[in-house]
Amino acid sequence: MNTNNKNKNNDKISQRSVLFITLGILAILVLLVVLFLSTYKPASLENDATSDVTTTDSTPVNVDPTARKKGYYTFLLAGVDNVSNSTDVLMLVSLDAVNHIINVVSVPRDTYINKSVGGYLNITRINSIYAAAYNHEIGIGTRSSSAKHIAMKDLCRRLEENMGITIDYYMLVDTAAFRGIVDAVGGIYFDVPRDMDYDDEEQNLHIHLKAGYQLLDGAAAEGVVRFRKGYSQGDIDRVNVRAAFMKEMLKQVKEKLNIETTVKLIGELIGSVDTSLSLTQAVARARDVYAVPNENVKFITLSGSTVMNPANGMWIYYVLNRRGASNDINKYLNVLQSDIDDGAFDPRGFFTDSVNEENAYINEYYNS
Repeated sequence: MNTNNKNKNNDKISQRSVLFITLGILAILVLLVVLFLSTYKPASLENDATSDVTTTDSTPVNVDPTARKKGYYTFLLAGVDNVSNSTDVLMLVSLDAVNHIINVVSVPRDTYINKSVGGYLNITRINSIYAAAYNHEIGIGTRSSSAKHIAMKDLCRRLEENMGITIDYYMLVDTAAFRGIVDAVGGIYFDVPRDMDYDDEEQNLHIHLKAGYQLLDGAAAEGVVRFRKGYSQGDIDRVNVRAAFMKEMLKQVKEKLNIETTVKLIGELIGSVDTSLSLTQAVARARDVYAVPNENVKFITLSGSTVMNPANGMWIYYVLNRRGASNDINKYLNVLQSDIDDGAFDPRGFFTDSVNEENAYINEYYNS
C-alpha cells in the first residue's frame, strides 16, 4: 500500500472514530439507551426532514399554517421485547433545536386500540402493532433485519394517521442495549420506589429488588423500568417510574461521559439498534441535541387513564382522552407553525370503540 492510500485510510478511521463519539453523546442526551449509535444500520428511508422555514425574531407575517417550525424534529423510540416482539417502551420525542428543548411523550404499552379500525383480528393494545407487522413479514419469508424496518414503518404510519402527527425518524432498541448502557457506565444510582419481585421464565426476566436508594447494574435497571406488578394504576405507574429513572440516567451518564465510556457504549450497542437515520442526519441532529441542557428535557405521558371495565371490575386498558391527548400533541409534538386541527386527531376512532356496547366504558372516558 502506498503512503497516500495509507494516509487516506487513517483519515477515514479517524473520522469514523470522531463520528462514533459524537453519536454516543447524542444518544445519551436523547435517552432511551443511546439509540442514535445504531446509525450504521440505516433503513432505505433517506428523506431528511430539514426543509425548515425561515423565521425571524418577530412574528412572521402571513405565515403558511402548514409550514414546519424551523429546526423542529420528531422521533419515535421503541423498545422491543425479543421474546414477544412487543414494544413495551414507546416514546414520541420532539427536538426543538432553535429553543433547545426536548419533549419525551410516553405512550403506555396497554393503550387501547380498536381492532376493527386497525384491521386486526385480536390486537387491542398499542404494544402489539409492531409485533403484528414483524411477524407477518417473517411469515412471508422476509429477513429479520428487513422485517424490523418494515414493521417500524407500519407503526409510524399508523401513529401518524391516527394521532395527526409527523414522525421524522424512528429508532428500535432491544433490552440488551439498555442493560449494556447502564453497565458500561458502572451502574446508575436510583431510589427504587417499592420492593419488586417478579419472575417470567419465558422472557428470562427475573426482578428481585428492595426499595431504597441503590446502585443498579444493567439487569436491575431493566427490572425497574419493566416491573409493573402490584402498581395501583398498572402500566401508568410503570411509565412514571421509568421517566424518573431516565432523568437520573441522563444526569449520571453525562457526568461519567468520557472517551473510554463512550467507546464502551458503542460496543454494547452495535447490533442492538435499528434506525431510519442516515449518518448525515445523525450527525446533524447530534449537534442539535448536545445543545439542549438537562433542565430542558421534559417527560410526560400522553393524556389518558387506566379505565375499569364495570362488567368485570378489570383494569386492563389505558384509554386515551381525546381532548387531552390532542392538546398534548399540539403542545409537545407539533412540527407545524400553527395548531393541528382537532379533527386531525383520531379521525377514524382508532383509540376508542363507539360501536360495541361492551366497550361503552372506553368510549365514555375517551370523549370525557
